[in-house]
Amino acid sequence: MEDYIWEFEKPKIRVRLNEDNELTIIWFIKGLSPNIVDRVKLQPYLSFDDVFHMAIKVEKQLRGDC
Repeated sequence: MEDYIWEFEKPKIRVRLNEDNELTIIWFIKGLSPNIVDRVKLQPYLSFDDVFHMAIKVEKQLRGDC
């Protein structure tokens, strides 16, 4: 998950892109594996930080690292 987050953020950092928070969340969720997406979409979130922290938490739960 950390590799995906870095690959997702790297181009934005390189070009100093500040896109809409909602659009960032949509693009991030599209790149997640389906089993993570299903669980993340069930949770309330307000920001991109909320979404990626949730995705990391879900991934750990699925791996049994809770």
